[in-house]
Amino acid sequence: MDGSRRLPVVTIVDVARAADVSRATASRALAGYGRIRPATRDRVRAVAEELGYRPNGLARAMRAGRSATIGLVVTDIANPFFAQATKAVASTASELGYDVLVADTNEDEKAERRAVLVFAEKRVDGLIVVPAPGSPHDQLLDAAYAQVASTPLVLLDRRRADHHCASVTSDDFRSAVDAVSLLVSHGHTRIGMIDGNWASSGFTSRRPRILGSAAAERIDGFREGLKRSGLSARPGWMLYASAREPYATQAAAASMLSERDRPTALVTNNSDVALAVVTVCHKLELEIGSDLSLVTFDDASWTAAIRPPISAVARPVAQMGEAAVRELVAQIGGRPPSPPIVLSNNLIDRRSVGVPDERRVQPHGEDSLLS
Repeated sequence: MDGSRRLPVVTIVDVARAADVSRATASRALAGYGRIRPATRDRVRAVAEELGYRPNGLARAMRAGRSATIGLVVTDIANPFFAQATKAVASTASELGYDVLVADTNEDEKAERRAVLVFAEKRVDGLIVVPAPGSPHDQLLDAAYAQVASTPLVLLDRRRADHHCASVTSDDFRSAVDAVSLLVSHGHTRIGMIDGNWASSGFTSRRPRILGSAAAERIDGFREGLKRSGLSARPGWMLYASAREPYATQAAAASMLSERDRPTALVTNNSDVALAVVTVCHKLELEIGSDLSLVTFDDASWTAAIRPPISAVARPVAQMGEAAVRELVAQIGGRPPSPPIVLSNNLIDRRSVGVPDERRVQPHGEDSLLS
């Protein structure tokens, strides 16, 4: 023997006794269910922390028929948007008495299918999923979701036509319309867009057959914004670039901006594409805000730090994550799924949008409609 002694296990009875409450009250306070005064809940949790109490999750799940866990499936946890969303989900879930298991699919529907099946095996109480673009009605993916048909499900950031369940998204269509209106209000009529997605190879002017709902809404909103202003764009000014391939977005930006006959303003569908545009502008010695105006989706931290700061559509990331958890927990409690929850974005007008200098571009007659 090495002389070590195992520390005694702290039980829920020990916590109840130290907090001067009943065992049932202590259980409710720690699990976050039932009616209990906030002061009592806080006291019980403080005592549990002080004593080093750790609940037996498996035993609790067997007694209650629940695991007090939520499965979160995201498409790219390194993306600042999803990193922030994951943090909001974990924080809200913890507040409501749930742990969160996270899977990263890297925008792959096969990885999404595996994650759903693994979480089903772990008997999570509910799922929050950012769906990979995938093919609608993918039979294998449908089969995976069929295995968790009785498990509450909320889609986050994206919707899928073949998933009739609750969803939490932001109003990206309207925000794209507003971004175009902002540029038009400054006198721009030569406006382009670059979309970064996981379906394209290199970059192309042909719209990919498969796009996530958020990307599709931004593109459709961009087109609608041009239409409302009596404008159109040439195919070379609406490009789709691969997010999987290094420098594909830079190549797309360079092809559009290196010509003298180029747009005076751009909308980018995320901050990674915006950064590629800024990089190319530096190489081409184009000044953001004067030679080229720029509006991007997703207000990444760097967009306000550079000079000039970049006008951006700020999405309510934390609120979306919190809303998804609260919707899911309500379903776990027996409430039917809510209609789609769509939160408003905030278009921040910074100095990257200026008045166009038409002398710096070569007119090319009337623009043609996108095919």
